[in-house]
Amino acid sequence: MSESENGRAEPRRTRTPRAQRREQLLVIAERLVLKGGVGALTMERLAEEAGVAKTVPYSHFANSTAVLLAVLERHWQQLDDRLGRIAEREGLPVMAFLREYSTVYLGEVAAERLLLRRLLQAARLDEAAGTAIRKRQDQRVRGLARALERDLGLEPEASRPLARFVLGALGALGDREYRSRPECDRAVEAFVCAARGAILASLPPTILRRVGDQLSEPLPRYQSDSSPTNEGSRKRAVKGMR
Repeated sequence: MSESENGRAEPRRTRTPRAQRREQLLVIAERLVLKGGVGALTMERLAEEAGVAKTVPYSHFANSTAVLLAVLERHWQQLDDRLGRIAEREGLPVMAFLREYSTVYLGEVAAERLLLRRLLQAARLDEAAGTAIRKRQDQRVRGLARALERDLGLEPEASRPLARFVLGALGALGDREYRSRPECDRAVEAFVCAARGAILASLPPTILRRVGDQLSEPLPRYQSDSSPTNEGSRKRAVKGMR
């Protein structure tokens, strides 16, 4: 307790935990970028919106570019956590895996399309940010390659190029704008067909005989379309299309 000028005791202000303050600054930065673009984010404006001293943002980030990259990393981590959980699931049929993987990816990207586009445009102008982007992409390639090795019995020298192709196709679809859920669903189907074709073309005869029937079957609707994971992605995608 401390005393005010009139002699009354006042409670001491508790210091906000560092991790909580950093998260607050990132949320505010995201809001500023969405509302006014990358140029609306400055360290001074960030401090003003957070109601803290001008020095506080600098105790967490070197500059506004570092803030932008941290916001981008935050979204990437959330997406990669979800994709990673799908890739780690054993026993999921290849076609179902590709469908769920692409549904989550396109749903998240569509929901945050404007924010991610603005962040990536700014990040690509910074060398350190460009390195971080490439590192994140390599992590996704490795995760998908491990899943292909496990489920299809591919060797690493075959799984890595295939994983790169599959993620490249998915990234290209993610760059498009989807105005409705049916459009997003069609993009998922296009991706699954392209990925299936690439997998069939790359499999050696011994493995193709073992998994070929599974890959050649007509593509059914994924059985878990109503699951929280996919339904949540769809709702976020529709919200991002509005």
